[in-house]
Amino acid sequence: MNTRVRGLAVTLFGILGMLPGATAITVHAFGAWTYILITASTDAAVRAISHDLGLGAPQIRRSRMNQIIWWHRAITVWAPGHGEIRIEVAGPHHQGSPPAE
Repeated sequence: MNTRVRGLAVTLFGILGMLPGATAITVHAFGAWTYILITASTDAAVRAISHDLGLGAPQIRRSRMNQIIWWHRAITVWAPGHGEIRIEVAGPHHQGSPPAE
């Protein structure tokens, strides 16, 4: 591992460590937009990270394949003038009906 790779890893782990409960950060950068996904370990971590980043209250998202799956997510869209930036915090998936909001 060269010095640049080690520095990149240290920086990324530092950013991840600043978000308690975050388990991963994924960045997809394209010309017109950038999508950043922060994966959280618990629903409480979704709420804490979204509050810390000013994303607003998490919502329940649902998906129905063979069974009902739901998870909390908080999302914001920001367009600073050089393309859209979308930041999402998503929690773990749960089976069954979600709790009443």
